[in-house]
Amino acid sequence: MRLASLVFALFLITLHAAPVPAPILQSPADGASAVPVASTLSWTWRDSLLVNGAFEQGLTAGWQSGGAGVWTLSRNSDIQSGTNIAEAFSPFQSPTPSAGTGSLIQQVTLPADAVTATLNWYESLQHVPIPRSTPWPRLEVSLWLDSQTKLETLHVSYGIETEWSRFKWVRRTNDLSAYVGQTVRLVVEASKASTIETINPWVDGFSLLVERTDLPWFEIYLGTAVPLGPVNLIGRTNALSLNLAGLPPNTLHYWQVASVRDGVTNRSPVRSFTTEQAVLPAIDVVSRTTNRVTVGFNTRINRFYAIEQSDNLETVTWNEVFPSTPGTGNPMMADLPINSVNRGFWRLRVDP
Repeated sequence: MRLASLVFALFLITLHAAPVPAPILQSPADGASAVPVASTLSWTWRDSLLVNGAFEQGLTAGWQSGGAGVWTLSRNSDIQSGTNIAEAFSPFQSPTPSAGTGSLIQQVTLPADAVTATLNWYESLQHVPIPRSTPWPRLEVSLWLDSQTKLETLHVSYGIETEWSRFKWVRRTNDLSAYVGQTVRLVVEASKASTIETINPWVDGFSLLVERTDLPWFEIYLGTAVPLGPVNLIGRTNALSLNLAGLPPNTLHYWQVASVRDGVTNRSPVRSFTTEQAVLPAIDVVSRTTNRVTVGFNTRINRFYAIEQSDNLETVTWNEVFPSTPGTGNPMMADLPINSVNRGFWRLRVDP
């Protein structure tokens, strides 16, 4: 059966803008300890292209229906996403069962700058292990270019598969990166044979997530107490990370990132981390001559190290003899002069 016989014209659909998803915080890990005072906050973000994929706004927001079968909104105690699910059944079940087909359709454009595109959904069918010679009912999820051109069948379920004897809900995943830059129609179709009374499949939690090179703006919040508010805004960027320097040591921090697009803001959950205790590395004398001394010390990346020298602790006059140099994570050596009385005192200065 051609899709053209199942759908209404697309201009009947009222399309709503897909929400801007919240960032997914990556590093530091939630609850991390001994985090360097010079650190990088990082997160990921994927655009959500489908509208109302969990049917929280009913069956008409973002979706178009077609065919003789009927999709209805149902509630269930084991919902996979949100509070609603979509349930399909044929209205021609009594007094004589007859064939019926119903579809939910959503048109979506995959942006040309998408790097990945992943479609996910959950489905549930009653397990029917009894063999039949008549056609089986089916639940099919497919992609169409237009009302008469099927691009790909993503998955078909009949209820006879052994997985339904073990699971009530099954999660499906498909890679749609081959359709980047195209406008396609996602079609969720339930059909049943005339000799079988009902199929009643459930579907829920449709999402089409894409990683893009064109990112929204992100607002980064950081503080030492929750909740985080406007006073905790420390930066705004359209990158996926933000470098920090000079955090107070041995301190519990809370952070959160918000994505902002078209006037819509969505915040991530709040995470926490604790900075490390400030402990300076020791300076060790490696070798010396009558007028020179070589010292060594351990370093870390994202920090700068300088050495100051004094010839007389009583006067406490310190001079920088080794300029501020970025650490490499490996030990560092410095060749320093000794004054005429062959005496010197050194201290290490660490700049975050």
